Amino acid sequence: MILLGLACAGAPPVDDSAALKETVAEPVLKFRFAAIADPHVYTAEGEHVDRLNETVDWINAEAAALDLRLVLVLGDVAWSEGFAAARDALDRLELPYVPITGDNEIQVGDEAVYYDTFADHYAALADELDGFGLGAAPVPNPEYGGESWFTNLGFTYEGLRFVGVDWAARVIDPLLGERGHLHDFTGGTLPFLREELDASDGQSMVLFSHIPMHMSPGGFTVDDFNVLIDTLAPHSEAVWADLAGHYHADAEQAVEEAGYTLYVTDAVWDDAMTVRIVEVYEVNGVMTFATETVELL
Repeated sequence: MILLGLACAGAPPVDDSAALKETVAEPVLKFRFAAIADPHVYTAEGEHVDRLNETVDWINAEAAALDLRLVLVLGDVAWSEGFAAARDALDRLELPYVPITGDNEIQVGDEAVYYDTFADHYAALADELDGFGLGAAPVPNPEYGGESWFTNLGFTYEGLRFVGVDWAARVIDPLLGERGHLHDFTGGTLPFLREELDASDGQSMVLFSHIPMHMSPGGFTVDDFNVLIDTLAPHSEAVWADLAGHYHADAEQAVEEAGYTLYVTDAVWDDAMTVRIVEVYEVNGVMTFATETVELL
């Protein structure tokens, strides 16, 4: 059994008054969910497929004990000859799983193939998850021409809104293709996020993406990150975190300007296979969270 810690303020002074007993409550664990990143399945068989299958086996084995309810798959899932194998492995999960596109699918020209591979899975999620919606695709891309298949999506579970945002660049370039882009045009990612935030009415929210939502060579430029801050800051009381992949390492960074924390989860495909476990609590009607990574190897 894995025990996770919940950060909280110092204990209140002892008081036997009825009023204090009504206002001070212990956090109640609502559920847990898992996140995995970067399976990098690009062949029909081999180590990358095996590692993804082992990760799936671990999640299935621990799901009941940990009360896991769903799995987020944070991009760089599959490309080239690996689509069927990755889909077969993920389909063995005994929990609903929600994948999003990474940069590698795009850089090798398999963006549309990725979308087609999981299109029927996304359709099925609409029957499994409350309020599930997937942005229209493909959409014209006025920045780089052609069409883009963004995997921008949202759903609600036990009152918590999950929003997947596809920031992966659509420019094909070994360096620029690693960065996050806002895609601020009709059918793009930033307008999708703004619509979700506007509709949230203060509902607790978790964002997840492949590209980490911070300013760095593998994240966003200064100008684009400032736009993100301006977009998210008014909703800082509602948005807890951005759960991301891409860096093949575990990392944590508070984005104080916008009120959320970035949690990057290490890749499944190299080093120790990593699963992030997130606990969702509720206390006095407010959701709080705790998270920790588990290394399987």
